[in-house]
Amino acid sequence: MTRRFQTGVMVLALAAVAVGPVMGGVAWAGKKSTIKAVVNDAKFKVNRKPGATAAGGSYESLTGALDIVGGSAKLSGRGLNTTVELKVLSLSLLVPNLDTATFPLTVPVDLTTFSRLVNRGGTPVSTDIWGGEGVTLTITSYKNGRLKATFAGTIPPAGDTVGDAIVEKGKLSVLLNALAI
Repeated sequence: MTRRFQTGVMVLALAAVAVGPVMGGVAWAGKKSTIKAVVNDAKFKVNRKPGATAAGGSYESLTGALDIVGGSAKLSGRGLNTTVELKVLSLSLLVPNLDTATFPLTVPVDLTTFSRLVNRGGTPVSTDIWGGEGVTLTITSYKNGRLKATFAGTIPPAGDTVGDAIVEKGKLSVLLNALAI
């Protein structure tokens, strides 16, 4: 994958996180979705109401396509020394008959992506992207449009990133079916 393609994928993923809740309207009002995990010994946590950095997802019952995305941004410093760290995690998999499934239900994730982009003073410092198979999701409940699950595994590196991303202690509670890009 080229850097331009990787950057485009990350921009689209972040746009889905930011725009999906807005387009979802009333279904998102007052609801809080969370995603927590430890990725390569560093905490990833999205625990906010939907907005520019949030968590959400969609489920299409006809195809069984389940997509979950969460992103967070962290700012530090001031002026030209401002550092921005953006993290995005997405899980895409097929879960036929989620409405009638028996829980807990353990399924392999077809595509897990995790990216960590760091920019300091307007200059890229690092871009790490992982993407592929290797994570397993255990759905513990699905009720009133809210999916609760745990996840863990290994994500292979993409592009110039070196080494696998180890995902541990993953836990999510996400409101599904807001419109996404």
